[in-house]
Amino acid sequence: MIGILLIAIGLVAGFTLLLLDQDDEAITLLSIIPVGFVLTLGGLTATQLSRPDN
Repeated sequence: MIGILLIAIGLVAGFTLLLLDQDDEAITLLSIIPVGFVLTLGGLTATQLSRPDN
């Protein structure tokens, strides 16, 4: 859930700041998107591996 929030915030706020010509802040926010993907992938993998076998 945190990963998805990081991706959404990074995309929306980052591209909004790019349109407002605030490039330095936009780059900072856009750089959190890969972190969100890593957290999402890690969480998905952890939940699949910790599932009990039926």
